[in-house]
Amino acid sequence: MELSALARARLADVTWVAFDTEATGYSNVSARLVEIAGVRFRLLPGAAEPAEPRSAVDGDATDGAGALAGALAAAEITGTFSELVNPGVPMPPEVVAIHGITDADVAGAASPVDVVTRFLAFAGDGVLLAHYAPFDLGVMTFALLREGKGVPGTAAVDTSILPKRLFPGAPNYALPTLVQFLGLPTVRAHRALPDAHATMNLFRRCVAAIGRADELTVADVTKLAGPALTFEQFSHIPYTLPAELAVLDEAIAREADLTLEYRGGSKGQGPRRVTPSHLFARDGAMFLEGFCHLDQAPKSFRVDRIERVSLLPVDPAAPVLRNKGSGHWVKEARAARPARART
Repeated sequence: MELSALARARLADVTWVAFDTEATGYSNVSARLVEIAGVRFRLLPGAAEPAEPRSAVDGDATDGAGALAGALAAAEITGTFSELVNPGVPMPPEVVAIHGITDADVAGAASPVDVVTRFLAFAGDGVLLAHYAPFDLGVMTFALLREGKGVPGTAAVDTSILPKRLFPGAPNYALPTLVQFLGLPTVRAHRALPDAHATMNLFRRCVAAIGRADELTVADVTKLAGPALTFEQFSHIPYTLPAELAVLDEAIAREADLTLEYRGGSKGQGPRRVTPSHLFARDGAMFLEGFCHLDQAPKSFRVDRIERVSLLPVDPAAPVLRNKGSGHWVKEARAARPARART
């Protein structure tokens, strides 16, 4: 469906597919898929229904858990999809600590392109829903492009922006936090199918807070959630670094700081020290996520605006600054490789 026609469609007339991916890392550019899961459903006309009883299955409760518990838009699940993926590369131990998927688990699984193709067939003409959709769309898009495949015209809505507009005051807007904060049914986090169910319930909660599914249009949602995203938007983003910036990959792998000169920054083009975290594709470009020591804050740098970059020496005895997600960076011993949650 064309985006203009989709915008006019009533929510109750659309097939929705809440989905999630797990991958080998934090980057939607360089990480490889290890799992895809989705829940296909329809929103039903009429009034919202009470939330299902909650059960503490995974994760610690947040302060104010369930403070904004409320009704969910009535829905009918019409199908589920869940497959492990063989990423073709070893699974980093710090990522295994997050989702629990090991090399042995995926040894007999299909390739990323095969599983993405089957998932897209499952989704059909549905509208995708994902929490921080740029990660999931990016990692699937680049899986297709690496194998010379085209991308579908499927549209997606990001569920991470809606609750920021509708439910201010959450400790953060990561999916597990919102499940607790909004009193949604609690499921095990950081596996694709439970997170897909959580995304569906979050969307149902958001819709109930806005109005009725048989009266609201997709445009009513995207006014709050931001424009629908497409795979095509990601297909135009380069997913490999130019030779002169290959040192960015080396710095990320070695956990080494960089000195870079950046065109267009608020602090001018002069050299600045940056601790890199990962590369990320969004908003039509590739970005370097890192901690800027000049600003003493997390920053995103468009890769095509980096003029010069050089690798700084690594002191093995010094602590390393690591990105823990949601803008939270901490110093840790270099030998330690703790899990980093994607939020």
